[in-house]
Amino acid sequence: MRHNIEQKEQKRHSRLGIASFVLSLLAPLLCIGSLMIIAIMMGHASTPRQKALQEIVDGLWEPGLAALMLLGPLMLPVALLLGITGLMQKNRKKAFALTGTLISAVLMLLPFIGMAFLANNAP
Repeated sequence: MRHNIEQKEQKRHSRLGIASFVLSLLAPLLCIGSLMIIAIMMGHASTPRQKALQEIVDGLWEPGLAALMLLGPLMLPVALLLGITGLMQKNRKKAFALTGTLISAVLMLLPFIGMAFLANNAP
């Protein structure tokens, strides 16, 4: 009987909350990583042979990099919804759900905050 009561008192972390947390951390890493790859690729072609190879690589990499750059921002609303759903679950710990929800919400609002800041500081 006592073992059964202790099992009921132990709450497990929300799996939706963990997924929200992971997605909210992975989204900016995808965007930053793809931008770093583009920056590295743009600075290496100096000889005609390297330029020809660069054009071949660009043809192969461009669709993949575009997909990575789009995948990051598209993951944030999914992370937000998973976090909110994780917060609504009963008998689950809410730490990951809350953290994932807050990170994804801040990252979704960050471009708008940046645009408002730039608009106010424009000459």
